[in-house]
Amino acid sequence: MKAFSQKLVDSWYTSVGFFWVFWPMEVIYIFFVITRRALYRFNIFSIYRAPCPVVIVGNITVGGSGKTPVVIELAKELQRKGLKVGVISRGYGSKKKSQPLLVRRDSEPLECGDEPLLIHIKANCPVVVHSSRSRAAELLIDNFQLDLILSDDGLQHYNLARDMEIIMIDHQRNLGNRHCLPVGPLREPEGRLHDSDIILRRGGDGEMSVRYKPGIWKQLKASDKQKTFPSSAAIHAVAGIGQPEQFFSMLEEMGLSITRFSYSDHHQYKQSDFDKHAGKVVVMTEKDAVKCKNLDILDAWFIEITPILPFEVIDKVYELAAPAKINANFTSHSEIV
Repeated sequence: MKAFSQKLVDSWYTSVGFFWVFWPMEVIYIFFVITRRALYRFNIFSIYRAPCPVVIVGNITVGGSGKTPVVIELAKELQRKGLKVGVISRGYGSKKKSQPLLVRRDSEPLECGDEPLLIHIKANCPVVVHSSRSRAAELLIDNFQLDLILSDDGLQHYNLARDMEIIMIDHQRNLGNRHCLPVGPLREPEGRLHDSDIILRRGGDGEMSVRYKPGIWKQLKASDKQKTFPSSAAIHAVAGIGQPEQFFSMLEEMGLSITRFSYSDHHQYKQSDFDKHAGKVVVMTEKDAVKCKNLDILDAWFIEITPILPFEVIDKVYELAAPAKINANFTSHSEIV
């Protein structure tokens, strides 16, 4: 079923094909999306506004567009500038929760989701998971003094007021056949892009493009004896991400000889998944690595990949939160005086 779903998504990015028969459903879907957004815009549906700025990093397409690495790097850059940052996420791939969950370093991916755990570990900031972004934001506010909240996805969750929207688009796939569900991959009509504050492209060479810098290889299981990555070995490359082909292509561009093994996004790995890799060098993404840390894999490695964000994006988000931080400090100082 998952393999069929992935093929379905892939076909949306090539042509309309036989999907034209679902055109009446697309019309109904667009009417529903536009109506729902209007109900929030005119305050017919309630909206939660956090006491600090909220920045959404989302997309209007189905499938991976590189949101999570951008959220991680943005959180790290803003913290270097002195801001206190928190992150909220849906926690895809985790068990459904009735209450918001604060992610810990020892949280299990099945409990909180692979991406929230990765964000918490790499960005070293508080992360809360829940299907309701507003409830997740409330838990953050109740437990931490924050200057800014970043939302990993959640563009269509209009019950949370936002101060800035960053929409991610994959440079290679773009908007696919430019139709909305179920005819194409769009969650909202293409015109939605005009309402966003920033449009970032994953890949490409434009001014608002995110480029990716491969880092060092790390062993999944740290050992007393330091090992060098066996780049000349026959390698089994494993990926359970939105667009595994991009990961595989990067490995081949690095000169590695790989055999590809792709799984559905947010796949929960089991020990049996690695029986076929016995005696082989296994490489994976960081997102896969957080789910495999407790599995017995003899020679497994993952690579750190750092997104290079345009300075303009970092500065715009910082300028959004910095005045609020300055005002808060001024108020606190005035009260003391």
